Order: sequence, then C-alpha cells, then structure tokens
Amino acid sequence: MKSSVLIVEDDRDMAEMLELILSADFNVSVCTEKAHAIRLAKEHLTTHGAPDIMVIDLIINGEGGLDLYQWMHENDFYPPVIFLTGCHQHSPEFVAAVETGERVYEKDNFSSARLAEFIRSMVADTEGQEDGQVSL
Repeated sequence: MKSSVLIVEDDRDMAEMLELILSADFNVSVCTEKAHAIRLAKEHLTTHGAPDIMVIDLIINGEGGLDLYQWMHENDFYPPVIFLTGCHQHSPEFVAAVETGERVYEKDNFSSARLAEFIRSMVADTEGQEDGQVSL
C-alpha cells in the first residue's frame, strides 16, 4: 500500500509539480486554493486523518503554515512535516519553523528529484520507527 502525502501549497504550479512527481510513489492529496488552503487542509485531516507525511508551505496567502501546524497538534494530528519556504534563513518564520523540530526545505534551492527523495527517506524512517527500528 502506498504511503500518503498531503501537500498544502498555495502556488498551484508548485503543488501540481509536486503532485506529479510524488504520485508515482505515494497517494497524494493537494490543498491549493489560495484563499482556502488551510481550511481545506483542516477538513482533509478531520475527514481522512493524518497522512504519513505533510508538505506545508510556510506562508500561505498571508496565513502561516505554522498556524496549521499548531492547529494539528491541538487536535492530535502528528504526521511528520516538511515546511516549504522562500523565507530567508534569518526571518522569524524560518526560525520558528526550524524550532518545531520538523524539516524545512528552501524553495530557492528547489530540486524536485531531491525533494521527492527527501520525502521517500522520511516515509522510510517513519515506517522503520513504527516497526520498532531506529534510524540513525
């Protein structure tokens, strides 16, 4: 069975590219509506439960991906998260994302193949931990 990935990204081109790249290996759901991406992600989580991995844009139509992340934890959703960001490393948003302990991937250095491999690695790590294995 394929692992699931939920992408929350308000840049439709970026979201479609990620979906295309990842759909060969994962069941991919995408929330891209600029004005409603966070609301759609909350609805998806509430209806379908947490995916195996979430890819969340750090800044979504002026709202923060960190707000979604906080809401997820307040509602007992704890999937591993990759934050996508175009923010400078010294920006408050970037620093706050790093402080969550989740992975942060900079869009400026974007490589679709590298991000897909990064996600595959995270899923493998997660599955290994569920089987009682520890990744080093």
